[in-house]
Formats: sequence, structure tokens, C-alpha cells
Amino acid sequence: MTNIRLSRFQPVGMKRVSISSKTILATVKVIRSLTLGTMVGVLVGTIVRTTVK
Repeated sequence: MTNIRLSRFQPVGMKRVSISSKTILATVKVIRSLTLGTMVGVLVGTIVRTTVK
């Protein structure tokens, strides 16, 4: 009985893990893109300020 239950529940657990890992990766990518955007914006702002001065 225990073996049958484990075999039935394992694929569901794997699916949940894969979905959670995908969402985590997506959030990490979004955070990275946001941080890169802010860094580029700051760099551009500093360059514009120095050129204007």
C-alpha cells in the first residue's frame, strides 16, 4: 500500500517542484532586469549631468 501511494504522489510533487522553480527563476530574471535597468539609468543620469555641467 505504501509503495503504491508513494508512486502516485511522487509525480505530483515533481510537478509542483518544477512549477515553483520556474516561478522562482522568472522572479529572479525580473529582479535582475530591474536592477540592471536602475544601474543603467543611474549611469546615464550621471553621464548626462556631467555633460550638462
